[in-house]
Parts: sequence; structure tokens; C-alpha cells
Amino acid sequence: MAIRVQAALSRVGINTAGPQLYWQLRSTTTVRLRVIEIGISISVAPTTAPSFQISRATSSLGTASTTLTGQMMDSSDGSSGAGVGIFESAWSVAPTINTTYHRMFGLPVTAGGGFIWTFPLDSPLVIGASGTAHALQITNANASGATTGTFNAYCVWEE
Repeated sequence: MAIRVQAALSRVGINTAGPQLYWQLRSTTTVRLRVIEIGISISVAPTTAPSFQISRATSSLGTASTTLTGQMMDSSDGSSGAGVGIFESAWSVAPTINTTYHRMFGLPVTAGGGFIWTFPLDSPLVIGASGTAHALQITNANASGATTGTFNAYCVWEE
């Protein structure tokens, strides 16, 4: 039986022409992650409307400096309560961004705006086991403006 795990991170926007990587989800072991839901929202409105995309990493995953280990939704599923997937939002060495996207969604410049991407349980978005090009990247194509905003994201996956 698969273990369901989730993680959420907030981050300040980036004032650099996009696309800019905001979050990355990857496995730290030989376990594949089956993504079933991704949610993104605006907590502080930016001056430029964001356009978020998801894609698979194609080469370097970078060196993460801000990470969150996924937490099991059912605490009886494991002894530590933590999963093997990690959700990243900052890097000391930036990952290579893949601009071949699976999905895209634009948001208005309104605090409280957001959306949820879902993937069916019988055909989730699968992230391969740890390796050079096994991660899911969430980028913002419109990462610029006088006020960069603050964004929240969460992922739910099975491992």
C-alpha cells in the first residue's frame, strides 16, 4: 500500500524575467513519487500577474538550501512520520530549468487567488527515483515587477 505524503512552502517572488524556478519536488532515495495534487496561491499580491508551469527536470537538480521533507498524512504509516520526498524552494547552486511544460496556469494580481492541479490516482504524475533528472519543477514565467509578491505551494504525493 502506498504512503500518502504532503509538504507546503511559502516563498517571496523573484524580480527577474522568467521563467524562474520557485519550487522543486524530488525523491531522496530509490522510491518513485506519484504526485496527485499541487496547489499554488498568492498571499501577498505582486504587480505582475504570475503564470505558473510544471515540468520535469532534465539535468542538474542544483544544491538546495531550503527544503522540507514531506510529512505522512497518516502518522501510523511509518515510524518517523516523514517521507522520502523533499520539497525545495531555494538553492545555493541553481537547478537547470526545463521549459517544456506539462501544465500552465495564470493568476491575477490578487492576494487570495490560487488554483489546484490534480492528477488521477490511476495515472499520477510520476517522479523517478533520485538521480540527475528526476524532479518536478514549478516555475513562474512572469517573475518580475516592482512588488514581487509572496506565494504558497503544496504538493501531495504517494511513495
